Parts: sequence; C-alpha cells; structure tokens
Amino acid sequence: MALWTVKQDFPGQVVAMIFVWLLMWTVQVVFFRPGEGLESFYHCHLKPPTEILNKHMSIGFTVPFLPLISQSFVGAEQIGLLTTAFALTGVLNSIFVYVIAYYIQCWITKLHLSDVSTLCTLSGYASDSNGPNAADEADAQATCGALPKDALRILEDGTRSTDAAASLSMTASRRIILATRVWIQHHVFLILSILLFLVLGVPLSYLRDNDLFLDTGFLFIMWLTFTSAQARLKQHITSHMQQRHYHPQQAQQRSVGLTALATLLNPVLWTSLFLVCYGFAKSCIRQEPTALVVARFKTNNTISDIIAHHIDLFDISDIATSILNAGIVSWGLKLFEYRHQIVSRGGLTVLITSSIVAIFNIIAWPLLAHRIGVRPAASNLSFAARSVTIALSIPAMGSLGGDASVNAVGVVVNGICFQLAAGFLVGGQGIHSAMGRTDDDAAKHHERQQTELTLAHGDDLATVAAGVTIGINAAAMGTAHLYEQNRKAAPYSALSMTMFGIFTVLFTVSSPMVEWLVASVGGGS
Repeated sequence: MALWTVKQDFPGQVVAMIFVWLLMWTVQVVFFRPGEGLESFYHCHLKPPTEILNKHMSIGFTVPFLPLISQSFVGAEQIGLLTTAFALTGVLNSIFVYVIAYYIQCWITKLHLSDVSTLCTLSGYASDSNGPNAADEADAQATCGALPKDALRILEDGTRSTDAAASLSMTASRRIILATRVWIQHHVFLILSILLFLVLGVPLSYLRDNDLFLDTGFLFIMWLTFTSAQARLKQHITSHMQQRHYHPQQAQQRSVGLTALATLLNPVLWTSLFLVCYGFAKSCIRQEPTALVVARFKTNNTISDIIAHHIDLFDISDIATSILNAGIVSWGLKLFEYRHQIVSRGGLTVLITSSIVAIFNIIAWPLLAHRIGVRPAASNLSFAARSVTIALSIPAMGSLGGDASVNAVGVVVNGICFQLAAGFLVGGQGIHSAMGRTDDDAAKHHERQQTELTLAHGDDLATVAAGVTIGINAAAMGTAHLYEQNRKAAPYSALSMTMFGIFTVLFTVSSPMVEWLVASVGGGS
C-alpha cells in the first residue's frame, strides 16, 4: 500500500507479465489434462513467436548507451572510481547471491517439502522435472502437424544428397544465383532495413528533417547484421565440431578462436557502439548539440500513447523499448511453460533470496561506493539498484534521487559482461558435448544419472542458485540469454529478476531507512 501512497509508477510491462502468467496458469488448471487445452495451444501457436521475440528483445538495451554522448563527465578520476565500484560490487554481489541462494535451497530441501503441489498436479505435471516434458512436446508437435525430429533428419539427409548430386552438373553462374536466392530468403528483414534506410530514411531526413525512418533503418541494420553474423558463426562452429575426422583435442584447439570471435560478436555490444558513433556523426554533420540529437532519439512514448493518440513524436528509442517491453510481457508465457519449477522448492528460494539481497544492495553498495570516493551522491545512490532491470530501476531511482543514466549504463554493462562470459563458458560446453557424441554409452549413462537425480530431487542446487544469481545480477539481458539457449535455470532467472526488482522498488519507498541512507552518502541537501 505504501507504494501507491507515494504515487510511484510501477512498470506496466512487469504487471502484464505476471497477469499473463497467472491467466494462462488459471486456464490450464481448468483444462488440466496434459497435452490438451491451453498447453497444446501454447506449444502449437504461442511458443515459436515467443522464442523469436526473446531472441530480439535485447535490442531495447542498446538505447541507454546513447545519452553518453551528451554527458558532461566530471573527470577521468571519477570515471575510474565508478568503473572500480561497478566491477567490485558486481563480483561481490554475484558471489554473495550464489552462496545465499545455494544454502537457502539446501536448507529448504532438508525440510522435505512436497515436490508436487496441488497446483502443479492440476496444471498437468506429476513430477518436479527440469523442464517441459519431452513426450508432451513431441505430442504437441504431432498435434500441430510438425514432423518428428527423426523424419526431419531423414529429409535433410535426402535433400543434402540430392543437392550434392545436382551441384555436380550446376554451372558457376547457377550456383551464384542459387546462393543469392538463399541469402535473400534468410535475410529478408535486413534487406528491408537497408531499403528503409536508403529509400525512405535519407530523402525524408534531407527534405523534411524527419529522422524516424533513417534512425530505425540504421538501428535494425546494425542489430540484424550482428545477430545474423553471430548465429552463422555459431552454426559453423557446431558443424565444424561434428566432423568426426578431427581428433577431439585438435578440434577443440581449432574451435577456440572461432568461439572467442562468436562471443565477441555480441549484438548488444556492437549495436550500442555503432549507435553512439551514429549519434556523434549526426551531431557533427548537422552541427547540432549532442543533447538535441539524444532528445530526438528518446521521446519516452509508449504503445499506449500511440493507441490513445496522445503523442507528438515517436522515434527509434520508443520502438526499441516497445520491443523490449513486449519481450518482458512474453516471459509470462515462458513462466507458464516452466510453471512446475516455480511452485517447487526453487520458487521459495527465489522469494527468500530476492528479499534478502534487495535490502543488502540498497544499503551496502551505495555506502561502499561512497567510501571508495564516488561523487556526487546521486551516483552513489545509483548503486542501490545496480543490477535491477531498467524497467524497475527507474521508479527506484526516482525514490532515492539516484542518477538514472549511470544506473542504466551499469545495468546494461552487467548484462553484456554476463553474455560475454556465458558465451565463452557455453561455447566450451558445446565443444565438449559435440565431441562427446562419439561416446554413446557414456552419454546415455550421464543422461540416465541426470534424469534420476532430477526425478528424485527436482532441479539440482547449482541450477537453482545459478538461475537466481543470473536473474539478480544480469537482469533481463541475462534472462533473455538463458531463454535463447533453452537453459533449465531460465525460469528461476526470470522470477528472480522480477521479484528482486519488486522488492527493491518496495524497499526504496520513503522510509527512515531510506532517509538515513541518503543522508549517509551526502544526499538530500
């Protein structure tokens, strides 16, 4: 109630995510038979577009970097202190969250709580498994008319053999035409973005001083270029590792450089850098202040403003932010997909850990930044929500009087650092898993052990602790990465991100603790 008393704006996209999750879950309880009702509809019609949206929602994280071109920095010393404070608090907070979540999950496990709740049973699951039941997914694919994976593999092999035979009699010009046609089919949206930039963007910007199509085209060209390049390189690494004529050690050495390159081709990182350069270029070419360029990029309008016809201008940052918000809402569908995990012991671990860490972050990190020497007070207070997703950190910064720009950059950098680190780790795991396919007996034995452990205890301690750690420290970017990689920790990450942000907003509402914190770092004067 205190949240509404102080008239804080609570992020509507997070409320919508929770509403979608609860609505889907309620309907599934009514149609509780596995593979029927809403569950079958979800797998047939909602899951594919949800996964596509999860893959591209991170485009919304590129916009917070743009205001950097109009920032008046206080000096190299303060930049160094801010960097040191962010790095130190990031490492300490990651270790702290993982340890807390691990031991809380261990403690809850010893309580011998029931793994299968009534809600879980009604929603169509009889065990606390690691993810959607594979048989149910296969049934859902059959219901949707999708071909089984074995059939697809046979068709692909047959197509490859046919293509190989046809390629022998194919002329060089014919090959070029065919390759061009295939490339166009796989990069339709990139081509449309280029046309939007050149055909509409440049003329309208020059003749009418309207940069909407110019900015939109540039942003999507950069985003689609790097997402396509990264995906293509990852596919090349996978096919390279599956070639059995390589010795395992030799294959691993060959793939190290490619894995590093694929990881460094992070779309958020490079799109953000090119967007900053684009803003600088526009400012120099037009001889306009950088603040004016940023203002044209960021009008802070929403889809609801468009629907209500209450807008004067709509620009690229609003488009990117709307995609991000839609992705956050779609997590309600992913939470529905992994609903059995949330009502398990891991869900209780998320709630307890999120509340403890939220209070700790609000108090400890601003005081630590102040002790390191970060100034002014607004920069110190931005550390109170240093890893809260931007959608929830904005109201928290409004309550504390923190620097929203510093906070936004810190949150995005956290997510980028996680994606870079996870890329190396996941890439290494992919190498070993690809090479491990040659040992079928060991793979089957390992899979059987994992299945038995899962059925007996639900998700293991490390999976729950990792999901909570990523959700709290890497926020939406980390969660989106986990969903894109189909990791078992993804639902715990999404729930942790949400609950941690909600607790942070609640605990930063005006109170004696908040007043003491602001006074301790020299604010409120």
